[in-house]
Amino acid sequence: MQGYVNVPPDTPMYVFLPFTDLTTGKESYEGGKYLDIEMNPNEKNIVLDFNMAYNPYCAYNSTYSCPLVPQENFLDMKIKAGEKKYANH
Repeated sequence: MQGYVNVPPDTPMYVFLPFTDLTTGKESYEGGKYLDIEMNPNEKNIVLDFNMAYNPYCAYNSTYSCPLVPQENFLDMKIKAGEKKYANH
């Protein structure tokens, strides 16, 4: 998967990880879900807590634009955790 790293000096490393899965567009927002991960640069492995997955702002308001999820971040499984599809959008 591809993530986006924001590393200001003297701060923990954060990775923004947008993803889609087999629930995308059905049970969850059609643009995918996002995870924000705090990483220790010395760790070789991380655990992803999909319960913390959230919808982008554009799921709630069409005036927001959201980044597209890279194709390699499609998970060929159902992630039933995290925020579900917003009913009014």
